[in-house]
Amino acid sequence: MDSSTTSSSDFLTKTTNTLAWPDYLIFSLTLLVSLGIGIYTAVAGGGQKTTNEYLMGNRNMKVVPVSLSMFMSFVSAILVLGNTGEMYQRGTMYWLQCVANSISYVTIGMVFVPLFFPLNVTSSFEYLERRYKHKSVKIVGTIYLMLSQIIYMGIAMYSPATALEAVTNFPVWASILASGIVATIYTTIGGMKAVIWTDVFQGIVYMVGVSAILGFGVEKVGGLKKVWDISREHNRLVDFGSWDTWTFNPAIRLSIWSVMIGSFVNSHQTSGTGQTSVQRYCALPTLRGAKLSVLLNAPAICLMFSITCLIGLTVFAYYNGVVQCDPLSANFIKNPNQLLPYFIMDAINRKGLPGLFLAVLFSGALSTVSSSLSALSAVAWKDLLEWRFKHIPESRKALVTKFLAAFFGCVAIGMAFLASKMGNVLQASQSFVTGVAGPLLGMFVLGAVFPCANWKGATIGSIFGLGITMWITIGAYITKPYSLTLPVVTDRCLNYTPPAFPPTNPPNVLGIYKISYLWYATVGTLTTIIVGLAVSFATGPTNPRSVHRKYIIAIVDQCYCCLPESFKKLFRCWEPSEAIDEDEITEEIELKDSKIVTSKKDSQVAPLPDYSATETEAHQRVGYKVEDNPTKY
Repeated sequence: MDSSTTSSSDFLTKTTNTLAWPDYLIFSLTLLVSLGIGIYTAVAGGGQKTTNEYLMGNRNMKVVPVSLSMFMSFVSAILVLGNTGEMYQRGTMYWLQCVANSISYVTIGMVFVPLFFPLNVTSSFEYLERRYKHKSVKIVGTIYLMLSQIIYMGIAMYSPATALEAVTNFPVWASILASGIVATIYTTIGGMKAVIWTDVFQGIVYMVGVSAILGFGVEKVGGLKKVWDISREHNRLVDFGSWDTWTFNPAIRLSIWSVMIGSFVNSHQTSGTGQTSVQRYCALPTLRGAKLSVLLNAPAICLMFSITCLIGLTVFAYYNGVVQCDPLSANFIKNPNQLLPYFIMDAINRKGLPGLFLAVLFSGALSTVSSSLSALSAVAWKDLLEWRFKHIPESRKALVTKFLAAFFGCVAIGMAFLASKMGNVLQASQSFVTGVAGPLLGMFVLGAVFPCANWKGATIGSIFGLGITMWITIGAYITKPYSLTLPVVTDRCLNYTPPAFPPTNPPNVLGIYKISYLWYATVGTLTTIIVGLAVSFATGPTNPRSVHRKYIIAIVDQCYCCLPESFKKLFRCWEPSEAIDEDEITEEIELKDSKIVTSKKDSQVAPLPDYSATETEAHQRVGYKVEDNPTKY
């Protein structure tokens, strides 16, 4: 036993270990290298002179860096801290998230990547405007994303900063400024290429860091077998024979269904239709490469979840099997997010390892912030500002997008500082971030799966979906329904007094407030789709024959390709042969350097299609006779 962690009476006392100069050196090098990559990509090859180069890397990026960048976009500092706490308090059920996410990456690669990639979009919300033929849906989605990403960036910087300060005394303001300023600078000057290549570096740091923490932690406990045995002894391993494991009760925080279904749905929003992912896989030159970049995330997320979950079991085994004093019960720390930094400072405390842990946390924070900044600048430019600046030179357009990245970076830093003063309002902000995921996914699924859905249904459905999920999350925060945690050991905690009564749910709590947070995205998605369909039929559904097939996911054909054709017809919304192919009935129009280039077979410039026109008018305008089988004359 370390003398720094035990008193003479053999009871555990709070550690007084602090950071040393090697820790600050490793941490500083991580920030400097990230900044250096941004500077290099900004000046290499003549700089970022066009919006396509700045926002999309000229759509010529490589598969492996893009895949790793996509992976790091969602491996935030909150992940390694949160996974440790979940495993420590509730056991290995949480690990099944990686199984659900891996399955979702396969469906995303098969379904959503082929939907977005051929459209050559920069903003995922361009799809919504084209599919619903109305700008309102795009604007609503853009507003949802911008508000949620700004709040999320603030939380991503603030949450790990508070955990570090409580354990290492590293100032919150220094953490926020370090991650915010560095991420803003390299994203602003380097664009998508800088974000992707810094993600590669930060991904390596992240993997090396968590692997080192796991290795030293297991050694401290006495081996992986001992970690596993202690975890089994204290019921931290999933009991597949337990009713709570298989129950469909949505109030159970972690069950097979909540983890698998909830994570599966949420992953489709973040990695399938989310702007940060769409922007990345659309930056690749081929559809095959785009699919592969998503599929490669499956083994990566399984490896990362396995390591971070094993770290959680290791921390549990040390405090409940080796030293036999739970630091939460002993009031050494205030919340589960502080378990891992406390374990590193208290139990391991090797020179340089706390600094490597700092590098891990800041790599996660930098990646999250830079990805969000790139996404925000892309949607703000494409969805809100591009039409206002269409006549200025391309170099000026690129300058505007850089200004947007810098602006959102400053707003995010301000949001992080504001979070420290928000108190209960911070939970409402987090509820908004959680609540937006479901409605955003619902808007895309509604349009892609149901050709009859219209823009009114998508807009009103998303508002209802957001309202429902925010009602649940804010209500749960106010009423604080009890979530069961597994027992811990306090035999050697000095002056520990157990609670007189076991914790229970407060009286008169609505059942809906007890729903596990893992169901929130599913509830929001289903609400958006159901209300959206109802409103669409109430206001006049879209004629499926007026929706181009490239905006529709052919679920039956893709998922049930081996079934007889007669059976598949029963489940199709329309016959593929009946769908209007706009590529065949309109002239190809491209905007290049402010000049309209038309196809060579016609010397006159065809007008842009009027989405509000009827099917007959659309045929007549571009030179078709309106007959049973239209042919060009």
